[in-house]
Amino acid sequence: MLALLLATPLVLPPAAAPTLGCTAWGAVPSLVVTSRVAPASAGPPGLCFPFSLPRGAASLPFGNGAFEIDPDYDLGQMVGDTLAILRGSDDPLVHVETLRRAIIYADGNLGAPERSSAPSRAFLADALRASLMFELHAFSEDVAAGRRPADERRSALLYLDLGYFQGATQQSGSRRFDDTGDLLRSAVELAPGDGALRLAGAMGGFDALERHEFERWMLAALDGPERADGLIADNALQVGKRFYGAETVAALRERLRREIG
Repeated sequence: MLALLLATPLVLPPAAAPTLGCTAWGAVPSLVVTSRVAPASAGPPGLCFPFSLPRGAASLPFGNGAFEIDPDYDLGQMVGDTLAILRGSDDPLVHVETLRRAIIYADGNLGAPERSSAPSRAFLADALRASLMFELHAFSEDVAAGRRPADERRSALLYLDLGYFQGATQQSGSRRFDDTGDLLRSAVELAPGDGALRLAGAMGGFDALERHEFERWMLAALDGPERADGLIADNALQVGKRFYGAETVAALRERLRREIG
């Protein structure tokens, strides 16, 4: 199975390509975002907006900035570390922030291009995507064969992991995937009451979803039950400030309702 998964390589841009800037990113055609909604100063949300995590949550080592990698981190451990973190957490925010960091480590144009060659970074990205696909398919096959009980929560996170990885990779300009939106929709359908997962899906699907879906998912995340740590609102608002000019959660809700009609 892994050989088949790796047959569709993730083609990254040349190492000499310009670094993606979170302050100079254009609108995404598939979302039909205009300057009224997405100002030129707003970068792609799946990469440029680090997710706030619960205190003490494990993730890949990183600095305070959106692209501030740890220069001493061993890239040879990245795939294994990422999978261990994903397997050990049922928090969608931990999953997507860990994957956001992994994409930045794997794409030298976003992190540190001098650390490794373009082919080795492409292999890192391919290996992680193949592992995420294998986790999803192996779990689904085991459930179908009765080797493990059905677990919609676990399934939702597995769909989210692969969908977010592909969606955020698309936002970096590295490659497009045809099934990203469907993967994220499957995640949301399996966990309809999880606002954090819906918000994470919206960020990962920014250029893979229809605009009305993106905004409905954002609004549903805000209208649903808030977590005790308040991180649904905190993470939604950092995007809302840049894309909608909303300074409060109430203002963001109102703006989303107007956009949805």
